[in-house]
Amino acid sequence: MYAKLENGYLRSAPKTVQWQGHTVNNPSADKLAELGYKPVLYTDMPIEVTEGKHWESEWEEGENAIRQVWILVEDPVYPTPEPTPEERISSLETTTDELKSTSDDIILMMADIIGG
Repeated sequence: MYAKLENGYLRSAPKTVQWQGHTVNNPSADKLAELGYKPVLYTDMPIEVTEGKHWESEWEEGENAIRQVWILVEDPVYPTPEPTPEERISSLETTTDELKSTSDDIILMMADIIGG
């Protein structure tokens, strides 16, 4: 594959190009090179695993080719999602039950104190 590197992204060579005033379908590697396209060299992602990090692919442009490189970066931290309405209702029901139980316990303790 031949491509150009623009702002860190690959732009693949088109199937049809304008070359020396002519439209050329499926241009040869020589024509693509003359138009500034370079061969793309892919590399395997490293197999090393690091907790809390992952590999991301980037591209480096050399004199004669564009090479894939792998950079170890921190995993993203995602915010905790808001609870769903069902989760909120369940939590509210649990809290209400706990409050009822606590108030019953307080009433019994007060009765013991007053009556005791």
